[in-house]
Amino acid sequence: MCIAIERRIPALVVGILLFLSIATTFSADTQYVLIASLFADGDYDLCLRECDRALASDSCQESIRLTRTRCRIKLDRSDKTDTDQLSQLTAHASTTARQALASYELGRIKWINGEEDAAAIAFSRAFFTARNERVFLHSACSLFLMFSNNPELAEQYPGLRMQINSTRDLWTAQLLADSARSNRRRGGKLLAIPGLVVTAIYRSFVRPAIGQRCALYPSCSEYFLRACRKHGLLGFSIVADRFFREPTVTQRQAKPLSLGATIRYADPLSDHDFWMTE
Repeated sequence: MCIAIERRIPALVVGILLFLSIATTFSADTQYVLIASLFADGDYDLCLRECDRALASDSCQESIRLTRTRCRIKLDRSDKTDTDQLSQLTAHASTTARQALASYELGRIKWINGEEDAAAIAFSRAFFTARNERVFLHSACSLFLMFSNNPELAEQYPGLRMQINSTRDLWTAQLLADSARSNRRRGGKLLAIPGLVVTAIYRSFVRPAIGQRCALYPSCSEYFLRACRKHGLLGFSIVADRFFREPTVTQRQAKPLSLGATIRYADPLSDHDFWMTE
């Protein structure tokens, strides 16, 4: 009888381990279904708490990490940690679908923060790699709106603009509204108004008369617009610094960009306001 029991012990141990494995897998799957359901229902606060609970026991779950970051974006709580998380998933996620979704969400954060050049790169990566129709169309629509507001940026992507326009028959009013909301700016909206007014007057009355003279990219008016959106009234001092630096940057010719038949030199806002950024 003892021999029979001894023979059954290994089988019993294997059975227990198998049961625990199945139970753990079932629990993880159930947890993710709950998280996905909460996100779909728009209950982002509760979804975020469930993501934190799940990641406390297993921090390597890509889908949950991505959903957590998306919740923080929806709740307007994203920070550099979320940007780094999305950058990592964009490059190293185990599936193309997650890489594309991470690229799209990274584009949204960059766009919100006024980093339109980086946002365009992220959105275009999502546009070309997405297999999910929703991510594909949202990326296309976001790029269209961005290029419409910033013709200078659109000049860098002539072929991409044609491909985006070929998808317009699939766009809905809701899609356009969702993409437009993605560009909501954080803070400083009222303080940005003087800069926006000055830029609008310059572009409407002054630039048509004198033409495009700026040798830098983005142009001084676009640089000023981004600075005001991001930093409010400080945009005036930031663009003043740009005016003093322009001859030196042009003379160095350090970062040439070919925009059609024109050569301009890259001087992005992010190179000069990083110390002001959270």
